Amino acid sequence: APVYPPPPGSEIYYLGVNPTILQGTLVSGNLTSLQSADQNYFRVTSTSGADKVVIWHSQSQSMTAPQTINSIEVRHTGKSSRNNTSIQFFVVDPNTGNFSTTPASGFTFTSADTVETYSFILDTAVVSYVNQPSIRIVKLKIESSASATYDLYSDQVMFIASP
Repeated sequence: APVYPPPPGSEIYYLGVNPTILQGTLVSGNLTSLQSADQNYFRVTSTSGADKVVIWHSQSQSMTAPQTINSIEVRHTGKSSRNNTSIQFFVVDPNTGNFSTTPASGFTFTSADTVETYSFILDTAVVSYVNQPSIRIVKLKIESSASATYDLYSDQVMFIASP
C-alpha cells in the first residue's frame, strides 16, 4: 500500500522490498532497514577478488496509485566505507522485461562514511511499461565498485509516483 506523505513533500511513494544480494556478503540489515532513512542500514561487504563489487536488487511495493503514473523518481539514501565508490542503478528494459544492460543513472560517493541521497527520474518508456496493470512495480538493481574492499550501506530505497 502507498505510504503518505513522503519526506520531503506530499507525493505518493513506495518503498523497496525483497532485497536480494547477487554479489557481496550481507553484514547486517534486512528489508526493514530499507524502509526508512534512520541509519538502520542494509549493509553489504564487497567481493574481494579482482573486482570489488556489491550487486543487489530490489523492487518497489505494488504501485496502486495514482491510476496513471506520469513520472517515477527513484531515491537511494546510503553511504560507502570507501571514498570514490561508484554506484550505478539499473531498471527494467521495457523491450525484454529484464534488467537493462545500460544503467539508468549513477554517481560516486566521493567521501567515505558520508550519507548521500541520490535520485533520478525514470525514462518515459520505463514509466509506460510500469503503468501496465500486470506490472505496476519498478525493479531496481544496484551495482557498486571501488578500488579496494568496502561496505555499501543502503538506508532507504524509495519510489515516488507522480500523476
